[in-house]
Amino acid sequence: MVLRTVCARDCYDSCLMEVRVENGRIKKVSGTKTHPFTSGFLCPKGYFYPHYQHSEKRVLYPMKRAGKKGEGKFERCSWSEALKTIAEKVRTISSEFSPLSILVYDYAGHMGFLSRYFPYRFFNKINASFLDHTLCDVAGTHGLQLHFGTTCGVSPLQIERAKLIVVWGSNPYSTSLHTYNKILRARGKGAIVAVVDPVRTRMAENADVYFQVKPGSDALLAYALIKIMIKSQVIDYEFIKKFTVGFEELKAVAETVELESVEKLTGVSVEKLSDFAGLLATLKPQIFIIGYGMQRRTIGGNAVRAVSMLPVLTGSITGEGGIIYSNALSPVEIAKFTARHLRTIDERKFNMVEIGKVLANPRLNPPVKMVFVYNSNPCATLPNQKLVRKGFEREDLFTVVHDLFLTETAMYADLLLPAKSMFEFEDIVFSYLLPSVAKQNKIVETPGESLSNVELAREMAKTMEFNEPELFETEEQLIASVLEFLPESAKNEFQKEGYIILEVNPAVTGFPTKSGKIEIASTSAWRSGAPKVPLPLYEKCDGLWLLTPLNRNTIHTQFVRPETEPISSVYLNPEDAERLEVSNGDFVIIESISGKLEKMVEIWDAVPAGTVLLYFDEEANILTTDEKADLGGGGAYNSTVVKMRKKAQ
Repeated sequence: MVLRTVCARDCYDSCLMEVRVENGRIKKVSGTKTHPFTSGFLCPKGYFYPHYQHSEKRVLYPMKRAGKKGEGKFERCSWSEALKTIAEKVRTISSEFSPLSILVYDYAGHMGFLSRYFPYRFFNKINASFLDHTLCDVAGTHGLQLHFGTTCGVSPLQIERAKLIVVWGSNPYSTSLHTYNKILRARGKGAIVAVVDPVRTRMAENADVYFQVKPGSDALLAYALIKIMIKSQVIDYEFIKKFTVGFEELKAVAETVELESVEKLTGVSVEKLSDFAGLLATLKPQIFIIGYGMQRRTIGGNAVRAVSMLPVLTGSITGEGGIIYSNALSPVEIAKFTARHLRTIDERKFNMVEIGKVLANPRLNPPVKMVFVYNSNPCATLPNQKLVRKGFEREDLFTVVHDLFLTETAMYADLLLPAKSMFEFEDIVFSYLLPSVAKQNKIVETPGESLSNVELAREMAKTMEFNEPELFETEEQLIASVLEFLPESAKNEFQKEGYIILEVNPAVTGFPTKSGKIEIASTSAWRSGAPKVPLPLYEKCDGLWLLTPLNRNTIHTQFVRPETEPISSVYLNPEDAERLEVSNGDFVIIESISGKLEKMVEIWDAVPAGTVLLYFDEEANILTTDEKADLGGGGAYNSTVVKMRKKAQ
């Protein structure tokens, strides 16, 4: 039997999948051939799903802590005992301290809309505290919204029709294999591919033009191009006059850029930029794929703003071209779906980046005394990991973790509750690359006593003896309410195919700005304390920049495959290796203000001088900074400065 569903991981591609089931077990997972983006193939993680689903390491029963926090020792308990314990803790903590002393820690471990947001109904009912979801893309999101009113842009289905594709700060070979495939197909049809990235990635190696920009200098590089294009009079003045406001303010800032210093500060010569400006001026349609990595810096939002101005100046924000950053849909009213009306106390939110500081703050009023974690693994994915784990070690902090596996965070749980996999229940998934809605279908029965997030929220409400009907709606009712925004014809197509693609490109649907145009100079930015136009900023450090990109075999800490050796080395440019007197295979101590690690060195000229490359693993965040980005309070992982020394023999 073959059944269709969608991958619900925190991944650009949201692949539609065909799942072969035999005797109640998943035997094979493949891509849906008729889907225009999945195109019949999956990434390595997708093909690993049968092993993931039936792993012997899954948590199958409720467990309570039987040792010290962090030891990971548990003993089995019943659901009745676990639910009663949660109810008692909620009542006691709410009475002794405040309902706001209960913190909900959730994120994007599962991208199902029901899985993410239905539990909020229960937590709103008990008046818990929540998070600002700031770790991933918020600085760039805020930056684009200032100018375009949205992050949405051109569909990735247009990539193969483009004449010029600029991949800026993204490595789709590792993070969006289907985008990578479409870029290669476009190149095969004659498109020019340009890559701007500090690291010479697989994507860069397949490019026609590659700029190895120094970390933190993207905005200055973009402004150098802007100045060259204005000076050469190769920008689209007709487009600017018709569809934008505020160009003169951007032009005035561009005039302050000293091109003589650009190569030293960015690593890219003005001659190469001048040649590239000619391509920008002549090749259309063109698509800019802007990655999330460069906005994870203290000046990251500004960088995205600056880069986004390039396709505006070339008149390339159209139905066929423009920007791909996040085509995340938001057609559902979150406040209504999460039953915010059930609250009787104003909501309190914490920035995810600062949870370590929150848990370690003795003067916080009211204090955090209980944490409920689902869809996330903060003890591995948050910056300044040592401080985060110190917070979770608190004996006076009652921690509930709902997960499929014994994660780094689950090791600190007082209660560890078994979660269903995405093959065991129904949900709705909104993609943030291809603007689409897809149905997650139940494929197999659940092993053990696992519950979905929705089921657990209903059970907790039942145990607390709540009676509001919003807390007990069925999956069928919830899915119907989520899809209310679709017209009937679209609902019929959705039921038939399991997905539907929507149009969200503002060049087609209209720009949701106050002026109805692209606001090159943003009054919204000025009101929020940011400059009206982006600035030609660059970031300097007195040590080595640390970059911690994802590798293609994992999504953060998910999909750690037993047959795949972790990438435990750090990569260093030959110039830095010579200066530090280290050779291939030497062990080094890498130290930041947050902590230190011991790693083996590999010398690799794909890494720029002045930079340490450490592929993300469960240890990487021992080093990373919990500073915030310039916009939205986003994470600034890539603004981490480290020092390195050879380990003494």
